[in-house]
Amino acid sequence: DGRRCPPPQPLPGCLVGKTLFPVVNFRNITLQVHFGPAPIVPLPFACRGFQDMAAEDAVVSPADAGKDGKYEVVLPVGLPDE
Repeated sequence: DGRRCPPPQPLPGCLVGKTLFPVVNFRNITLQVHFGPAPIVPLPFACRGFQDMAAEDAVVSPADAGKDGKYEVVLPVGLPDE
């Protein structure tokens, strides 16, 4: 429904200024992740999305092919009742 559940949590001091990778842990829920150009519902606060990220806030890593010239794709898979 687009409403915030818990209040925002400050980052621990050891993580301030470091590159962060989004991780979502869940169990017994349905999760929808949207990385589109605009939020699905209007947010009650201002923030940038992935596609509007400032260049100085992004770390771009080269996509190197393996020794055989092929890429590896890893996809998360959720299994019911697991």
